[in-house]
Amino acid sequence: MLSPSTSLALLAVLLAAPRLAHAAARCELTGPPALLGRVAGSDGLAGELDVRRGDAIDVHLVAPGRLDGEPVLFSDAGAARHVSWSGSGCPEVQVRWRRVEPRMQHVTTPAPNAAIAIYANAVVFGPSHGTWLGYDRLEYFETALPAGDDRWTFTVRDARPSDAALADARLPEYRDLGTMRLAATVTGPDAVARATPDADDAPRGQIGDDVFRYSVRSGDGLFGWLTSYFNVPYVFGSAGVGARSQAERRVGADCADLIVAGLRRAGRRDLAYSSVGGLVRSLQRLTTPLEVRARGEALEAATYVPRPGDILALDYIGSAELRARGTTSSCSRSTAAPAAARPTAASAPTTSSPTSATPRASSSPRSAPRATSASSSSAPAASTVDDFTCPRGHVLINMPHWTFL
Repeated sequence: MLSPSTSLALLAVLLAAPRLAHAAARCELTGPPALLGRVAGSDGLAGELDVRRGDAIDVHLVAPGRLDGEPVLFSDAGAARHVSWSGSGCPEVQVRWRRVEPRMQHVTTPAPNAAIAIYANAVVFGPSHGTWLGYDRLEYFETALPAGDDRWTFTVRDARPSDAALADARLPEYRDLGTMRLAATVTGPDAVARATPDADDAPRGQIGDDVFRYSVRSGDGLFGWLTSYFNVPYVFGSAGVGARSQAERRVGADCADLIVAGLRRAGRRDLAYSSVGGLVRSLQRLTTPLEVRARGEALEAATYVPRPGDILALDYIGSAELRARGTTSSCSRSTAAPAAARPTAASAPTTSSPTSATPRASSSPRSAPRATSASSSSAPAASTVDDFTCPRGHVLINMPHWTFL
């Protein structure tokens, strides 16, 4: 026969069991989740992060729900109003993580320029070269990340693309750098799969700003910030103003906008996104024009040797269709790297037609390293290059081991 105290204890257990089962059933997911991240060990959460190589990023799945009938945000971030799903005794959920990446050109959709698959907002080549077409629609795809299965927090340390060939085309020290986006899907007790913003969130063919983004760079200067643009596709005639620029948002960039984006990140916030002509007019011109052949041989005596950080504006000579839409303008260029970074050898730019470029004058003294910004002054230099057509040309920047076009 059970003692009175034992009987009371068993009765308490029997009465509590339904309540415990009911409490577990009260863990609910109620709305679309999101991803927020931070550098491991830091405070604050954000939907996009710019980090340096070597930083670990903790990406947290945050899902609205109810716990015992009260509205909460389920996550393991430890932030205010955030409640741990597993720590609350809730049943297991399924979580799946994936990368969200752009294809580097049109693959499954028609390109606006039939003869070339690159993304373009304007006509490429021909008598209408440069004519605005409207924003191109970029293609995106997703790749599963099994290492994050069933985790509310996923830690990433690099932005290496899923396409091994794309990564292997770079020098080893650059393969883990660039821009990456992530998405996740959580399936709760109600068997409903709820996804964070992903590849399908691309209004007008441009990835949405609510898709979680992180960008890994090699350093804080111009060169370092430019490395964060790996995995960002080339878009001829990229457009947008200020923070809404395609380059600023790392949606896509052409040659001029890529360099402006790097300079803005490195401190030159006064520079506006415009064109090749607009860029070179905004920078201090250091040289007079140099004419080079298709393979880079100088047509006139010159002692110019490219240095890391040199920005060269290229014009087209003997290519009427590319020059027709340009206008003669004041063209500028500058150096954006310390002289100590100068390589021992470099080659002149190579083009498919003779090119006019503005190299550095050999008489320019450099007794002290230059800052990472392209000019110590935001005011454009008052100089003119005769018969030098910039707006429809190209601009490139010389960097150690590689060149950005």
